Amino acid sequence: MATTVPNTTSYFGTDQVLLYNISPWKELGFGVANFGENVLTQNRVLHRLVNEIGVVQLLIMSNVDVRRRAYPSINTIKRMGKIVNRVKAILLTRAKAATDMRLEGGHGMPSAVPWIMHPVPYFAGPIVNNAWLGEYNEYCMIALTNLMQHTDNQLPLTITRDCASTAWQYFREVQRLLAGELLGLDSSAYDNDNFRFEDSHYAGYDPEASIISVEFIDNPGRMDEIPTEADIKQFLRGIPSNIIIPSLAKYPDTSFNNFAGVGGASMVTNPAIGTDGSALTPVV
Repeated sequence: MATTVPNTTSYFGTDQVLLYNISPWKELGFGVANFGENVLTQNRVLHRLVNEIGVVQLLIMSNVDVRRRAYPSINTIKRMGKIVNRVKAILLTRAKAATDMRLEGGHGMPSAVPWIMHPVPYFAGPIVNNAWLGEYNEYCMIALTNLMQHTDNQLPLTITRDCASTAWQYFREVQRLLAGELLGLDSSAYDNDNFRFEDSHYAGYDPEASIISVEFIDNPGRMDEIPTEADIKQFLRGIPSNIIIPSLAKYPDTSFNNFAGVGGASMVTNPAIGTDGSALTPVV
């Protein structure tokens, strides 16, 4: 169960995944990727991409497969293949090389907008028990963190190849692990950026041939405290980054309870708000 330890002294911020510090979600290990000091973005491409990834991430990490130690179902495998294909298509289509003309706003400049955050099960707890999906989720969190903290967020209408390659390296690793470790495909087929998951790739999925079952010593776990789609609809809609800040915390907390934001100061300035954000409603 996700908990925090007593405060000591904080000197530095953090770029690690942040705990959504609102009950009962903090006890269930819900977290969000770290946008750091970049609460807003002017880049509509990155804003849309981060939001789309976050929604699918919530879908996958809310699936029953995440609560089980056994291999992921083919249902989840196919969803992951689709989002990897989707991310690749967006990044390859949008990315501009140094020699490419960028689309400029001229006299127009879009307003900066907050990120839309979708807290998902991440930290060890009663939900995240699947080693494969937990690892893939880790790469996704790091990719999102890099997208939200990249300097391309100053570009309103396009992204550079540097930004695309920075984010894609993490999804490429998911592609390699999914295709090679679970689907058993030959590396010559999947270890390149032209690879796309197709229906034929899933036909040979046979995890029972190589994964040892520990079912005899395992147990189903709790089944009376599982969030439904109605419970997580607030996360599907998403929480703006400027609203969620007081509800985020470093975990494990060895120094402070509240997320240190711009300038290293606590974002919780209202004394009526508890140090764990408990006085805040989850969404606005």
